[in-house]
Amino acid sequence: MLSAIIIVIGSVIGAGIFFKNKSLFSLSQGNFAFLIGAWITSGFGVICLGIALIEISSTSKTNTGILEWSKKFMPSFISESSKNFLVVFFLPITITTMPFFAIDAWQSVGLELNHTEILFLALGLGSYLLIVNLISLRFSEISQWFFTAIQMIPLLIIPIIALSMPLSPDEIMHKKVGDGALEVETAKGLEGLFPSMVLLTGIPAIMFAFDGFYEASSIRKNMKNPNKNTKAILSALFIILAIYIFVSISFGIGSKEGSIEGIFDRTPSWVKKLFNILISIGVISTINGYILASMSQFEDLNNRNESMILIMFRSFMQKIGFKRKTNRLYAFGYLFTIYVSLTILLWAIGTFVWREGKPSHGKFYVYSFINIITNYNSLIIYLAISGSVVGGLINRKTQRIKVEKSKLFLPSAIISCIFVSIGFTYTIIEGIVDSTGFNDANKLDALIKLIFFLSFILISLFLGLYEKKWLKGYHLKIGHQPEEWEIDLMNQNNHYKNKIKK
Repeated sequence: MLSAIIIVIGSVIGAGIFFKNKSLFSLSQGNFAFLIGAWITSGFGVICLGIALIEISSTSKTNTGILEWSKKFMPSFISESSKNFLVVFFLPITITTMPFFAIDAWQSVGLELNHTEILFLALGLGSYLLIVNLISLRFSEISQWFFTAIQMIPLLIIPIIALSMPLSPDEIMHKKVGDGALEVETAKGLEGLFPSMVLLTGIPAIMFAFDGFYEASSIRKNMKNPNKNTKAILSALFIILAIYIFVSISFGIGSKEGSIEGIFDRTPSWVKKLFNILISIGVISTINGYILASMSQFEDLNNRNESMILIMFRSFMQKIGFKRKTNRLYAFGYLFTIYVSLTILLWAIGTFVWREGKPSHGKFYVYSFINIITNYNSLIIYLAISGSVVGGLINRKTQRIKVEKSKLFLPSAIISCIFVSIGFTYTIIEGIVDSTGFNDANKLDALIKLIFFLSFILISLFLGLYEKKWLKGYHLKIGHQPEEWEIDLMNQNNHYKNKIKK
């Protein structure tokens, strides 16, 4: 259980808290009270989702986590779409983009790089972690312990530094300095209308800060007591929320702009360099956590022939002469191929084409482009998880699937579904409104975010619709035999259908 807690904390707490707090303070227009309120309300929504998953995950039999939940609790078309989003978009994009954030932190400490060196560093970092996860799962888990311990240092020390240099009470509550001008940059577009809007507009950003908490479900089979998996996730969520609130309060007390940069401006330069290195290790911890989960999920999907994309990749590898008995190698091959290809593609677009936003370190637009790609990626995963929770609510009435009932399921499920729905709906409305240039919003930036967001959803839905028919034919061709838990699920479904007919 402790290993699962470490993996959750290591996967969730990367560099997000150090940089997201600044954007949240911008959304709150410098109001400290609304900032803390946003962390508490959105953090409560994520914890409710974690509580609801106690009942949902009580039926888990595999390492596929979200994919198994969606298969059991959602219509097959939607569950296939969720699976394709995870396999094609979410996990590959997350693993591909995270190394760029680590490299950005290295450049902040004075490492001078050109565009080509950034590419090779990104390729090298991700490739190393993928290969290590292939060679030894145990070594990767031990590495996660090490990474998590290192990344806790800035989380504990930087707030102490901030609290030792407090601002005046008026600056803390309103961020007013000098003649009363706001020190923090005010948000543009729909999200910049009122300070209290951060309670709503901050939902996607805080979802991103908690993203990855569910990945411990992907190592369920490797735990000595798999039934404690969800309790480990829930325990980790409470710890993470406490850390986030502590860090946010300390940043608000010790920084004029509510950010880590504002604290570093008041310290010797070596402090900034040291902690940027430690923060980059936190990013590496996040990458390692996602790779741990991805390898397990993709291996399980390959074992059960449940992913059209992975089956096609495996068939291609076999045709060119690569034939291995273990599906873990095919999972690694798929992730490695996608990682290398996507890294080169995103780097090329960000380096030679993209010219929107502020370039990092004076000339590198690739980081601005990467930030656009990852902005709402996690929100769709939350939508998929909440879909399973909705299915769990329906199951309470139909009793179609046997679960271990939790007393807190109903209130936590309702609250979490409302929370995710608000975040999803607002994101769509904001994208449409800001693409008109409302309140000085960047039209192109808003339009591209909206296009990426909707494209991920629509392509996943299309693949889900096609894959359902494709898998049916493939399973007939190879004489696929469903596993015991799948037979139980079919029997439960048939029993429910017969009950309805009567």
